[in-house]
Amino acid sequence: MEIELSMAETEFFAESQLITIVPNFREDQIILLCGQFGPFRPSIPLDVPLWLAIFLKKQHKCQIVPPSWMDLEVLSNKVEVERKTEGFAEIDFHYLETSSMLLTHAQEDIKHKSVIGRLIQDLYDLRTAKIRDIIKELKPENSKLKLTNIAAIELQTLRRLLVCTFDTISQINRKEEQVEDEKNNENAAPQ
Repeated sequence: MEIELSMAETEFFAESQLITIVPNFREDQIILLCGQFGPFRPSIPLDVPLWLAIFLKKQHKCQIVPPSWMDLEVLSNKVEVERKTEGFAEIDFHYLETSSMLLTHAQEDIKHKSVIGRLIQDLYDLRTAKIRDIIKELKPENSKLKLTNIAAIELQTLRRLLVCTFDTISQINRKEEQVEDEKNNENAAPQ
């Protein structure tokens, strides 16, 4: 059984994260399965799940306040840290999914949206390259990994790469064993 999540599935999990909105309507507290939210008052920020923020945004009932890590300066610094260090920079667990949804559904609420989008892509590309490099360095005799600050979508990339890598290592080991067995059988056969 394969356990691999698509981008849509990881977005589903990201949608439960809280995000700040500034409503432009008045409503008392609403009770949902995931919690109680409100009261909603015009121009008074409050936190709601991302899915609710997008729902309200589509109805033109709020402005979405991008998370602090989506600030141009913060993202630029994250990209620089990612370039200069071997490890992974600390970032929101669902940074790619959240930014993708916000850049799709709340473009007008994001300053410098095209630059932000490029920085998010740069960050993802740098991190994915590091993951590939880590996988290349894995040896069958030392297959332990200690990774910190890995994001949800990167775990999916890592899972796919690890499965392929260990399948290949396993195939190579089986072939080596077959060759060794054949050599032993040839040497043991009477002449």
